Amino acid sequence: MPRDFGEAVYQHVRATRPQNVLELGTAHAVSAAYISAALEANGEGMLTSVDSSHSRFTDPTPEELLAKAGPSSPFAP
Repeated sequence: MPRDFGEAVYQHVRATRPQNVLELGTAHAVSAAYISAALEANGEGMLTSVDSSHSRFTDPTPEELLAKAGPSSPFAP
């Protein structure tokens, strides 16, 4: 995801303050990192991210990317 798209997603989540976000197609979890950061900044909300267990994206895995990004929100694969 290009940075400007990620920033747009972040700003959307900040502005709309959703309680629940469903992401379909995790891939490397870049958008999940933006969404998680926005939810954390909002102080509430839950991200559920779904992807095929046969995803072709393995380096880095979504778990590795989110751990590196550092959101404190829980991530359950």
